[in-house]
Amino acid sequence: MLVDKRINKLKIKISKLRYADILFKFIFSSKTKYNPIKVNEDEILKFEITHQLLVPPQLKLFLQIIGYGAGPYKGILSLTGMENELEEWKIILNSKGDLKNDFELTNADAIQIIENNRVNGGNYSYKQLKTLNGILPIATDGCTYFYYIVLNGEQKGKIWSINIEGFDTMPAGITQEYDFLTWYEKWLLK
Repeated sequence: MLVDKRINKLKIKISKLRYADILFKFIFSSKTKYNPIKVNEDEILKFEITHQLLVPPQLKLFLQIIGYGAGPYKGILSLTGMENELEEWKIILNSKGDLKNDFELTNADAIQIIENNRVNGGNYSYKQLKTLNGILPIATDGCTYFYYIVLNGEQKGKIWSINIEGFDTMPAGITQEYDFLTWYEKWLLK
């Protein structure tokens, strides 16, 4: 399967990065130390049943083959970390939204934001989320900046960035859309 091959290549790159950064000088690497913790299928199934959602296939395989911890910014969140962030977000938005519902933004919204970001250079365009419909936090940049994966709707499987202070959001690629593995690969290339 193509996804398995991509994930195995990522696993090799993470291993190489670990050896290239033996003193953990890269941003946030001292916390994760490039040692991801694998998640077994039963843990993911329990998470899916508890939250009545399906973890997108790329993320699910990544968690099983590579694991959480190593990765962009402060690392991929654990399933518990995802749950905790979601609970905090619900408090901020007064529990508006449901993971089973479609993500409120569409392909047209993503295209519009991306085009605005291309034209405006460093003056970024975004939309403000009003609900938590169909999204799952997966990583943090620190403070109030996070990344989430879309679970349902037109943008299913895409990664978006968000500042939870105002729930301002845009596609994670700023001037392009990324699925989970492409987003992760782009981070490894930096």
